[in-house]
Amino acid sequence: MQELKQVFMKGDLPEAKRRDNIVMTRLWDSDLRIVDALIALEIFKSRSEAVAFLTHEGIQAKSDLVDTILPAIEQIEEIKRQTRQQAVTALHKSKRKDADTSPLYVIASFFCVWQSTLNALIYCDSLQKRIDLHLM
Repeated sequence: MQELKQVFMKGDLPEAKRRDNIVMTRLWDSDLRIVDALIALEIFKSRSEAVAFLTHEGIQAKSDLVDTILPAIEQIEEIKRQTRQQAVTALHKSKRKDADTSPLYVIASFFCVWQSTLNALIYCDSLQKRIDLHLM
């Protein structure tokens, strides 16, 4: 049994690292049977430990995909930040008494915000296509 544990864990279980984050998840029955079997074989002490390890291993196995996704997520977050700022600016201008509150100005302001959001969605779609290619 110890051999199985070593084969499965490859000696790189990050046991020393604390796992302070709690994540609720739903598993397929077939996956839960595997997790429970690993516990029954005393490879892991709990479902939490098993799922944490398997998640970590899955992320490591897909590191090339992760390396593609993380920079893209940073760009998406920047687009969202800019869009929020444009929306706040447009709303504050429309509330000021001396602001141009003509319908044309308000529509143009919100069109700019909408355009930024649309750009973010287009970027997300192209990112999804790149992720799909990695998963094939």
